[in-house]
Amino acid sequence: MKRRNSQSIVKLLHIILITLGAWLLYFCFEGQILDYFNNKTYQAVYLSKDSYAKELNLSALEYDDIQKEYGAPESIVREQSPVNPDVMLICNEYPGVLVQYSEVTEFNGATTDYVCLVSITGKEFRFGPLRIGIGSSRMQVRIAYLLDQRIASDELMYSAKYFPSVDEGFYGDDWSRILFCYDDAGIVTSMAYEPPAF
Repeated sequence: MKRRNSQSIVKLLHIILITLGAWLLYFCFEGQILDYFNNKTYQAVYLSKDSYAKELNLSALEYDDIQKEYGAPESIVREQSPVNPDVMLICNEYPGVLVQYSEVTEFNGATTDYVCLVSITGKEFRFGPLRIGIGSSRMQVRIAYLLDQRIASDELMYSAKYFPSVDEGFYGDDWSRILFCYDDAGIVTSMAYEPPAF
């Protein structure tokens, strides 16, 4: 009887020690584990951020570079952010490209522009070795982005704020988003680059 009780106590102590050891390991390496899951240096396999910019004749996918290359937009739509009164949401339309950005008024009164989305609507733009663009099939897109992480459908709702008819997306450099809209036949009707959250 005493032997059974002592074996039970030893087993219970082993379970407690293993649990404490696992908890201590997690506690000690929590930052590294979270960094792994929130890796800000994710590298796209199919195409880098710079390659998207290069196809659009830009040095970078930033507001100043877009304004320099494309000049005055064909149309401008401005609206106040429903969430933050210090932010204007602006959409500039250029031939084959829509650029949506937020104009933020800083505490000192200066404004800063952040690109929220670059939408491609023109057939002249083709990206990467498989020349993905307007008119590509869903199958071509999936083959091109096969090794890039696909965005879960419930995660796409966050991109629908700026790109409402988004059907599919893949993560690009630094967790940016490459988004696609398809028609009923599975042909790309528009695509977009959404930079990582600023």
